[in-house]
Amino acid sequence: METVKVERRIRDDRSQTVRVKMLKIEVSFRPTAETNILKWQDGHVHPHQEERFKVISGAVRFRVGDREEVLTAGQSISGPPNVYHTWNSADGKEVKMLAELRPALNIDAAAASFVNAGSMEGKMSLLQAVVIMSEYDGLAYPSKTRALNRSADVVKQLTAC
Repeated sequence: METVKVERRIRDDRSQTVRVKMLKIEVSFRPTAETNILKWQDGHVHPHQEERFKVISGAVRFRVGDREEVLTAGQSISGPPNVYHTWNSADGKEVKMLAELRPALNIDAAAASFVNAGSMEGKMSLLQAVVIMSEYDGLAYPSKTRALNRSADVVKQLTAC
């Protein structure tokens, strides 16, 4: 089971509009054998954001690009924009981390949309996923579903019919 707590840092005194500079996420992941494998296969890319991870407890296996390493409490790693990354529990035990996304963009709103879309039966259709990804285009893409990288084009084609 994975739990996420989100905190937004939103200070910019140079203008009247508030810009979100960073999204901080507390991640707690208590894996089963199956969810740990699935988590490792759940790699993705943030085309416009850097994602930083700091391990709070446990041992976490990371892959960032072609680099793979195991980090423990107090250690950090960064995934630059447009670089594939994934992680899971290195020993199958619970892990806790802090993740930061810079700039924050609208990733918290996108995550809420995905949760809401799947809340009815715990499932989401491909069309629902494409529509949400179109609305928040450019946040993150699953690495194995490169066809969804242009989700906005797919939605335009579907709505043009």
